[in-house]
Amino acid sequence: MTRLLSVSGRERDYLEKIQQELKEYTDECYFDRFGNLVAHKAGKGKKLMFCCGADECGFVVSHIGKEGQIFVSKLGTFSEKDSARVISERGLEGILSSGDEIQVLIGAESVVEAEKAVEIGEIFGYSGDRTENEYAYFGPAADQLLAEQFIQTIRQITDYKNDLYFVFAVQSKLGGRGEKTAACSIQPDSCYLFRFSDTKKILTDDKNTPAVRLRDKTTVYDKALCDKIIKACRDNKIPMQPEIYDEKDIGAGNLKLSGIDLAVITFPVENKNTQNELIRKKNILFTGIIINILTNLD
Repeated sequence: MTRLLSVSGRERDYLEKIQQELKEYTDECYFDRFGNLVAHKAGKGKKLMFCCGADECGFVVSHIGKEGQIFVSKLGTFSEKDSARVISERGLEGILSSGDEIQVLIGAESVVEAEKAVEIGEIFGYSGDRTENEYAYFGPAADQLLAEQFIQTIRQITDYKNDLYFVFAVQSKLGGRGEKTAACSIQPDSCYLFRFSDTKKILTDDKNTPAVRLRDKTTVYDKALCDKIIKACRDNKIPMQPEIYDEKDIGAGNLKLSGIDLAVITFPVENKNTQNELIRKKNILFTGIIINILTNLD
């Protein structure tokens, strides 16, 4: 898929494109009341929910200075340094500047010029398309890679006994809001969240292998379920390891508190939440196989 801007709260255009691609491969493909896209492949067994984020980190225009400065607030975790290129939802290019207050520099020299170009509440995201070489993908919006793997899996999966719900969650970067509302609506027997883990925050020795999260800063996950997933993957010659993660995952924690049978599947990413994320192909391309294994996990 060609990359579309999908900053938290502005995911609809991106998700509508996914919906068009999936309609003929699902029993229903719909938007829930919160804006999540849900692709349903009906079955008679357990109700399983597979979820990936549909949004990316970005910035919202908060106010405009007297000299044409465009001040923005963060949407999601901010990891970028100065000089990152950004683009608005209307296509205006700019450069990020992070001092005492975060600004987007567009070259405007007065408030009049700036107000012609942007308005309060307008969204900016990282500019640029994804690139790749033989080994890895590079660029912003890593979660769109997971979404693309979900799309391919939904198209291809035919041998399943359970009732499958694939959720492309909105506002995932803002505390997992989409995941929580989708789970409340679907009421799955089991939920599998697919995430990227920042290699700087992975405490286990191997920082280059897909993993099942055992613990993050606020949540401890079901070790028996984690062990079962790891064994099933390894039995199918898929590399998988347990993960201890030095950061809180509010969205996953909220689902765990609700009592849902939950596992978090993670893939390592370098330079997380920047314009230059790096994801190794050998890891992300296992997504579909892992989902197939989970659909038939006893």
